[in-house]
Amino acid sequence: MRGEIDAIDRRLVEFLVARADVAAAIGRLKAAGGSVVFDPGREEAVILRAVEEAAGRLPRHSVEAIFREIISASRALEAPTRVVFLGSEGGFTHEAASQRFGGSAFCEPVADQDGLLAALQNRTADFGCFPFTPSGEDPGFEAFDLLLNSPFPVAGEFQLEGAHVLLRSGEGPVARLYGDPFAFTHCRRHLDQAHPKAERVAVQNSLEAARMAARMPGSAALGPRFLAELAGLVVSGEGLDDAPSAARRYLILAPQGARRAQAEKTALLLALANRPGVLHSMLGCFASAGINVVAVENRANARWSWEHLFYLEAEGHHAEPAMAGSLKEVERGTTFFKVLGSFPKGLAR
Repeated sequence: MRGEIDAIDRRLVEFLVARADVAAAIGRLKAAGGSVVFDPGREEAVILRAVEEAAGRLPRHSVEAIFREIISASRALEAPTRVVFLGSEGGFTHEAASQRFGGSAFCEPVADQDGLLAALQNRTADFGCFPFTPSGEDPGFEAFDLLLNSPFPVAGEFQLEGAHVLLRSGEGPVARLYGDPFAFTHCRRHLDQAHPKAERVAVQNSLEAARMAARMPGSAALGPRFLAELAGLVVSGEGLDDAPSAARRYLILAPQGARRAQAEKTALLLALANRPGVLHSMLGCFASAGINVVAVENRANARWSWEHLFYLEAEGHHAEPAMAGSLKEVERGTTFFKVLGSFPKGLAR
């Protein structure tokens, strides 16, 4: 049986090398034609097909993780992928960026939205990743403000379950727990029951917590799962959050935007005139064209304190005739209107 496994592994390597050779050839063609390397629609389609073909035989999350790494390695042969993420090193946004772009991408943290936009403007990064709904571990920023100020289109989305795990290097009782204040707040009830006597040491971020746990015997850290590999630890506990964590959504900005895909969404940011029925009328513009609006959120407007900004997503590409006509009709009833971009739908989780 082991010999059979070894033979299959050799064949896997041969297939991976063959795939890499084809990817490199595609990269040369893209470079010659001035095309962008990142094609999120194509990547999501490849992963979805693999997930569907393995349905019932392999776990969905395992297949997705394997193919994201294969695609990441192939993309790196075409050109290095540089990603900046808005958040702390070792945090959930770092994990989201690493999972979305794979281990072959270079992911660097930035402290604020100005740093993220500057990295894209200066071309020191190809993509910028940020949480649409920030949590307590993220720097103080508002996603609506970032989208309002960004000259770059939304090129993709990604969802990740932001659940804390317990990380450690050894066994035995836990005498000391390291974590950031956000982690301790969200896991308080579990820690009170499972580790009531453990000293809780608050540190700046999850990566620092993991590094401290790796150095100090009898210690453990709270943080995202991917820190186990970064810090050389093992996951010894899961489901630590007092309330189940819904999948958090992350958006990706890119100077080039996204190439066309089979399943797309268009994102808008707009402010509506302050009169009765205007929101209903705006949504009716899409309904009358048979366009499905899948998300509507609003925030108080920092620039114009008497108005609210609305973030809206509708199915379809902004260049499609039905969508383009609806957008023109919607714009007439707004005091501010911005198409943020059209991008492939992320895989549902």
